Amino acid sequence: MKILINSKYEYLRPFVEQLTRPIFFARHGKTLHSGRNIVKLFETDGMRLVVKSYVRLSPFNRFAYGLLRKSKAMRAYLYADRLRRLGIDTPEKVAVVEIRRRGLMRQCYFVSLYTDYESIRPATETFMQNEEAKNVLDGVAGFLVRMHWAGVEHKDLNVGNILCKKERDNGADRYCFMVIDTNRMSFRRHLSMRRRLRNMRRLSCSASAYLYILHRYAELLRTDANGVQLKGIICRLLFEWREHTKRKIQSIFRRSKPQPRAECEDVYVAQISGRL
Repeated sequence: MKILINSKYEYLRPFVEQLTRPIFFARHGKTLHSGRNIVKLFETDGMRLVVKSYVRLSPFNRFAYGLLRKSKAMRAYLYADRLRRLGIDTPEKVAVVEIRRRGLMRQCYFVSLYTDYESIRPATETFMQNEEAKNVLDGVAGFLVRMHWAGVEHKDLNVGNILCKKERDNGADRYCFMVIDTNRMSFRRHLSMRRRLRNMRRLSCSASAYLYILHRYAELLRTDANGVQLKGIICRLLFEWREHTKRKIQSIFRRSKPQPRAECEDVYVAQISGRL
């Protein structure tokens, strides 16, 4: 196994080392998200920590992350520093834990500081009726412009991975933003408009919110807003069609897989019972 800890948080090593026992993560912490990956909140030594467990690894990825590529947790740990150096905020890294068996990756964890920033999703759903929500989306457009000018391309840029917090600065309100789920990133010297729009097509919000963000994004770049909106909506439609087609093909393959013998017998009995 491998443990890498931010020197600033070396005193948290006893907690981090407990993550090498999968049963510790399973039995402790408050679940914040449970899906393809599991995210939990822990409190230790007066600190609130978020631990993300990357659990569903295919046989190929067990081999690739074990021998050929950096694990998702390791990439999230390394990219956190790189983003912050570029002026793009993200929760501060604490540690990464990798567990291998016979050289193959079995499980990995990324530990970061907890943040009280919240998802921008509610703002995308209410901005038509709420002026404050519209101000949030204005800030999102500015944040995306800064991120793209820095050459950062977040490969999972959905509204759940952009967080926001309103702060008071010199008597005026301002919105601060950060990105999470940063294990899939690309860093370039320059992002073309085509690549920027392809990046933003993943924003999982309503069409009206998406078009509004594109419009404000174009205004900040002082370019043709109508053209940006048109190209952006085409990118999004093609992306959604591709994803829909991919899911459809996957469902066909899942249905075509032979059922286990016991399951087949249950289906057969049910069919016969129905006929009787």
